[in-house]
Amino acid sequence: LLEKYHQLLSRIDYYISIQQTGSPKTFAETLKISVRQLYYYLDWLRDFGVSILYCRKRRTYYYKTPGHLRLQVFFEEK
Repeated sequence: LLEKYHQLLSRIDYYISIQQTGSPKTFAETLKISVRQLYYYLDWLRDFGVSILYCRKRRTYYYKTPGHLRLQVFFEEK
């Protein structure tokens, strides 16, 4: 399950970082998810402080500050 989300978030990051997402509908289709799910993931990333913006003129999402997501999962024993 974690691998599935990791792959999806990595793909979201890739397309945003190269500013080639297209419209929300196109981006969702590329990711094989619904537009509603796309908005959910984008909001979730924004909740973690990722500045994701959308340019209507260029029809793409982009990071306010160029960069990439770094996704890690840690397991800590008690």
